[in-house]
Amino acid sequence: MEKVFLFEIVSKLFIATDSTPVDIDSFAICSEMIDVFLDISYIYGSQKHIYDSKNQRQSVIKLSDGTILLLKEVEQYLALICIIKDQHYDRPYLIDYNIDVFK
Repeated sequence: MEKVFLFEIVSKLFIATDSTPVDIDSFAICSEMIDVFLDISYIYGSQKHIYDSKNQRQSVIKLSDGTILLLKEVEQYLALICIIKDQHYDRPYLIDYNIDVFK
């Protein structure tokens, strides 16, 4: 993973991040992802395709530069957002497992 943020969804305040320095562009794209995620969630409500097997909301967005943004709801108002290079996203189940361990 290139960068990981733990966000409070409503205020878009990041509570924690990994040890690498915070890049304002990374923060901005994650903040925008929260907006998109909330907008889609409000439009489609509780559709099954935005939930994982543990009934947690999630979203995966692939950008044109080969970067993947993964948003995984940890609690009702907390979300973990990961920035991952496409070539490193070959085993998403390992990422899910690590997020579950983190939780």
